[in-house]
Amino acid sequence: MPKGSVIEEDLLSRDITINAMGYDISNDRLIDPASGLHDLNQGIIRLLSEENLISDPIRSLRAIRFSVVLDFALEGETLKMIRTNGKLIEKVSPERIKQEVIRALDSPGGAKFFRLLAWAGLLPVIFSQYLPATGNLDNWHSVFRFAIPVSVEMDGLLYCADALMPGSKSLLNQEVEAGVSRASLLRLASILLGLEDARREGIAPRVKGNIHESESFGKRVASFCTSLRFSSPASRLVKNILGKQRLTERILSRKETSTLELYRFCKATEDYLPEALLLSLAWAQAHDLIQRQNATMIWEYYRDVYTEYKKKPLVTGDDVMKLLGRPAGPAVGECLRKVEEARASGIVRTRSEALKFLQSTSC
Repeated sequence: MPKGSVIEEDLLSRDITINAMGYDISNDRLIDPASGLHDLNQGIIRLLSEENLISDPIRSLRAIRFSVVLDFALEGETLKMIRTNGKLIEKVSPERIKQEVIRALDSPGGAKFFRLLAWAGLLPVIFSQYLPATGNLDNWHSVFRFAIPVSVEMDGLLYCADALMPGSKSLLNQEVEAGVSRASLLRLASILLGLEDARREGIAPRVKGNIHESESFGKRVASFCTSLRFSSPASRLVKNILGKQRLTERILSRKETSTLELYRFCKATEDYLPEALLLSLAWAQAHDLIQRQNATMIWEYYRDVYTEYKKKPLVTGDDVMKLLGRPAGPAVGECLRKVEEARASGIVRTRSEALKFLQSTSC
């Protein structure tokens, strides 16, 4: 049923511009109050308004999902809007979050989905078991170094799975629960494995020889699957795939393997063998992608974050001179540099916070 008194009002209450178009059959005309046709032609995903996003925060995930499924660009202001309101996702029911995640993972662009979640600040909200709830982008280096490359490789391996392992595609397309294929769960497992590496190596450095490491990893996987209300079979499959990753890695790295070892390995992984093999291949191949991923990360940071900082500084030289009574000169520039670096580190986010920071710091 229409939400507004006129069709235009109803269309403008929706999520993204390309979903805000209608057609007047009697007058043979397109109704397009938000220029959705332009965005459709240009391949752009743009949220209609921040007010609409706040009224239903799932629109953040939906915009990212459309960007992945349609292979459209996520418009810059939309990304900024999502990042600003990211915490609101916590108010959304797990079932709705799961639906958007699975729909995105059912497309060939799982890596893009996770990358956009990272830049939008939604990874620590959805994957809270692995990441600190902070907007400090310094922490994201570990995510882009360890987690994203595994999902990039998984996308490629799933695309050519039948060429690599004939007959595996039909198995991977099987549904484990309604609307959730084995391939989707494998994409999910790839990011969980990468996030575990990021947590250990970057965010929470690994303690060598920790005998509880595999047990705690399994608990994090189980906690994540439970938080999004995955069924028991789906949760069990993800946990089993990840639980056999080290075993699979060891057997794939050997130059020679006996038939007895092959038999024992197949018996241990028979219910999810293609997933186990593809996950270990993705993890191994990801280590060759670090420089390429770092280049991508740096460019995306420059394009989506750094240029925004340069375009809209929180304070100006005049602010420094008035607030601190400094004359024009190098000292003012040094103060501005400290403010911008504090902004980049997540210490300050607003103009008022920047002004307080200026008063409390020595520059």
